[in-house]
Amino acid sequence: QEYSNTVNESEIDIQARIIWACRSALISIVFMILYLVVGIAFFQTERDLPNATQFAVYTATSAGYSHLDVPKTPPFQIFDIFYIFIGIAGLAICVAQSFQFISLQASQCAKARDKAEVARQGLKRLAREQV
Repeated sequence: QEYSNTVNESEIDIQARIIWACRSALISIVFMILYLVVGIAFFQTERDLPNATQFAVYTATSAGYSHLDVPKTPPFQIFDIFYIFIGIAGLAICVAQSFQFISLQASQCAKARDKAEVARQGLKRLAREQV
């Protein structure tokens, strides 16, 4: 009975962690999408949509290819500095949250696989004992 309660509590804990990780990953992804949309909208004041999109992605991911011209106006440069800092941090958080969700899902699948294997072995043992 005590073992059963411990296993149930463990499964509830894992489910709660998976739900939390899923929500965190989803919030991080939505944040990054909105972040890129805001960046594209701002950068579009200086360039066309494809170039603004390219500049926003390069800047947010800190790829920083030098073939893009950076406008020299102070408001643009200030926005760009903050955009870079927030982008690097946001991308790191997004990747970390997504990785945590995937690793929790993988551990849950491994646990379910192991549980099924134990059940199969138990059924084989019962079948042998009945013969």
